[in-house]
Amino acid sequence: MTLDADLEKRRAQMNLFSRFMRWKMSAAFTMASELAVPDAVYCVGVSYHECHGVLSTITRDPIAFGPEQWLTRAQIGDELPSLLPRGSTTLDARALAELEEWFGPEGRLPAVRIG
Repeated sequence: MTLDADLEKRRAQMNLFSRFMRWKMSAAFTMASELAVPDAVYCVGVSYHECHGVLSTITRDPIAFGPEQWLTRAQIGDELPSLLPRGSTTLDARALAELEEWFGPEGRLPAVRIG
């Protein structure tokens, strides 16, 4: 899922992603992305028991990646770990239809089981 640059649209996308994880009863996820400032790529892995992140800066001319910089839990923050489902929840027919529209087999971003 490519996150929108607009903050409100990005929040809506993250909410949709969180509902997807509730729907699938996900216990963990990884998220990889590119940052503009600093110019870097990163990956964060989140589970109920652990949260790890790593960042690598990018040099553009010629293109090269810097050494891994492991992020502290404080640098990762609470936004991504808070996306994991907690407690019980109910998804109504409208919510399920929206999730199918986005992540179902014929959806915009079809979810594919790995492994």
